[in-house]
Amino acid sequence: MSNSQTGWLLGGIEWMSSEDAGSLIERLDDPFYALDAEWRFLVVNEKAARLWGKRREDLIARKIGEVFPKSVGSEPWKAHERAIAENREVTLVAYSPVLGTHIKVRIQPLGDGLVVYFREQRPRG
Repeated sequence: MSNSQTGWLLGGIEWMSSEDAGSLIERLDDPFYALDAEWRFLVVNEKAARLWGKRREDLIARKIGEVFPKSVGSEPWKAHERAIAENREVTLVAYSPVLGTHIKVRIQPLGDGLVVYFREQRPRG
């Protein structure tokens, strides 16, 4: 049975067919990625890869902290940790050391991983 018949797994949860999921993720207005429990990239849409100046195939299955060491300990990083620890959505505007600009980021737990939407944002004030 093919993956498109059995469904696409995200965070240990069967979500939808791989074709439908891929199409949906690419149609999102925002850059998007999903991480597993070990913080390895499961999915990265083209908007996120392009913004980071990376190829998706160079991200998948790699740990976010290894790909983007500047992110470790940053405010967005701590928000990822908070989303997991509190098992709730976390939304914030913070400086991204990876992009060198402020981003609005929405982080949601899903199964044993996270799904993350973000976009560049000017800070208020």
